[in-house]
Amino acid sequence: MSDAMVLNLTEKLIMPMYVFTNVWKSACARSGSSKIYVPKGTFYLGGVEFVGPCKNQIEFVIDGTLLAPSNPRDIKQDMWINFRYINNLYISGTGTLDGQGKQSWPLNDCHKNTNCPKLAMNRWDNITQQQNGTLNFFSVHHFNITGVTVTAPGDSPNTDGIKFGFCSNIRISNTNIVRDTVFNGTSDGIRIKTWESSAAKIVASNFVFENIQMINVGKPINIDQKYCPYPPCEKTGASHVQIKDIKYKNIYGTSKNKVAVNLQCSKSFRCKNVELIDINLKHNGVEGGPSTAVCENVDGSARGKMVPQHCLA
Repeated sequence: MSDAMVLNLTEKLIMPMYVFTNVWKSACARSGSSKIYVPKGTFYLGGVEFVGPCKNQIEFVIDGTLLAPSNPRDIKQDMWINFRYINNLYISGTGTLDGQGKQSWPLNDCHKNTNCPKLAMNRWDNITQQQNGTLNFFSVHHFNITGVTVTAPGDSPNTDGIKFGFCSNIRISNTNIVRDTVFNGTSDGIRIKTWESSAAKIVASNFVFENIQMINVGKPINIDQKYCPYPPCEKTGASHVQIKDIKYKNIYGTSKNKVAVNLQCSKSFRCKNVELIDINLKHNGVEGGPSTAVCENVDGSARGKMVPQHCLA
């Protein structure tokens, strides 16, 4: 590994985009391996793109906090931090990417204002052999995400943790998104959704959801493989994503809907080995009556306390 290219930055500095991009261009152009190091401290960073291809392996170490502008208009692009067309990228460190969503969400009034500011996100685009990252991945292949924590305040308009599109050979491990969490008044709690007419034949497996409280949640446990928010959808199509090896443990609280546990899996690729352990979800909605469970095309098992009564085969 060549000498690290250290960003010697002042605490709470407003960092112009060119500071990062100039260091990136230099590291990308080197014939040997390079390391870019962001030291401890808090640094305000506007929208930035890191674009390849590069000649070498690059390690991006973030030990400080990168802080997005609180006003999304100041980012001046759809993506806050965008990595594109890069092979052999390693991102590590003990730092934080803070999008300041709490401050920017009130400025997003797109439901009534056509000139509203779009909320930016992090994006990792056309990257291979990556070790660490979060939020939005498109056309990313052969990479690992490990040791990442994703958090969102209770009033977040979108709590998606890690999103993927046109990706392959992805492994997520030791990553904390929904364990030891409280959902309060949300439309969904633990939700796995796949497009009802998805074409790709892939497997989503080895998920653990544990120690989660639901307070007046619309659908506390929800597998929806008939997801179709807008056209084109066939409605009669079946998802080609197989969901398996899913554990729900110690999920408790109240459900706004009678169906507190909804497991609607693909008729072409059944859900396999879905475990329910100590589930206690009581119905407190206007319909009245106890909570219920719905199972379609799912195999699994249940043990411990079980409210509602499970329907697993």
